[in-house]
Amino acid sequence: MPLDTGDYFLSAANPVANVDQRDLERLAMRLFERPDVRAARARAEIMWRRVTDRLMPADQMALFDDHVSDYCFKCTLVAANTDANHPRILASVHCRDTDSR
Repeated sequence: MPLDTGDYFLSAANPVANVDQRDLERLAMRLFERPDVRAARARAEIMWRRVTDRLMPADQMALFDDHVSDYCFKCTLVAANTDANHPRILASVHCRDTDSR
């Protein structure tokens, strides 16, 4: 059933393509590049690396930087939607790599 796009939905077929999602993603991208958020990402990467670099196979460690970045962006995206006076609809999908088991 197609959605009534009106002023909120940006696609008749994809309910995730909406004004809230678009605005939150834009805000998260701006926040993600702030110096304090970059510093927090760097600290998180250092701490995770300390406990994983000896435990993970080299082929999985090669993906570490990308996964840390993805995780930190997801956290930034969720944090962008924390205004209790103006909650918005946000879809956040976690893709699971079934080949890494």
